[in-house]
Amino acid sequence: MAEYGVENEVKLYCEGGAFAYDGVNHERAMERVQKVLRDVGIEFDDYRVRRFTDTYYSDPAGVIDSQNSVLRLRDEGERVTATVKKPYVHSGLGLSRREFQSELVKSDEGFNPLAMAAALARQYLDGVGPDLCPKVVDEVVRCECRIRSEVRRYKFCLDRFSYHDPVSGEVGPVNYEIEIESIDQPIKDDQAMVRLIAVLEDRYLCEAQKVSKYARGKEWLESIGV
Repeated sequence: MAEYGVENEVKLYCEGGAFAYDGVNHERAMERVQKVLRDVGIEFDDYRVRRFTDTYYSDPAGVIDSQNSVLRLRDEGERVTATVKKPYVHSGLGLSRREFQSELVKSDEGFNPLAMAAALARQYLDGVGPDLCPKVVDEVVRCECRIRSEVRRYKFCLDRFSYHDPVSGEVGPVNYEIEIESIDQPIKDDQAMVRLIAVLEDRYLCEAQKVSKYARGKEWLESIGV
């Protein structure tokens, strides 16, 4: 188990529009993304597509939620990653959270991702017991690339995702979100990133999010009466 670092992340929700795609044919959406980056003067690498399932867990005593923390299992096929996210000092732009991660490969002997997640939670979240229950599931298609300004490099993601209720199986509508992530360095200090975010908000009507996907997933569950 290792600390990943302080994740500084700007999340921009968009209702499709210029960046919408069907989960398979993503080329046109990413061409638009690259045009925006190019216009702002930000360099970028080739992108790759990832598909994964995120399951967010709660505990019977509500300790995880009471600490405004996140416990997530990400299943990406052959690899499963457990992540704990805890609030950190606000960077002034987006979310700042301290991350702790552990990983298993499905070919590992004794493969048990839920036990891994429970152990990670007990280590880094005070008062969490051994019992965990899936709260919300998030199916994600992610177009991801590295971008760079004159100041530093970032991870840039365009996510297409939908929430699932793990109990009823109900599936929510498709959502789109842009994520810009820096590890251990605040994004607000980079004026190129500030310009990029302004363009995405003003020209493409993206909406900055101050809460996590998990928090919005819980809101969706409440909206369907769960």
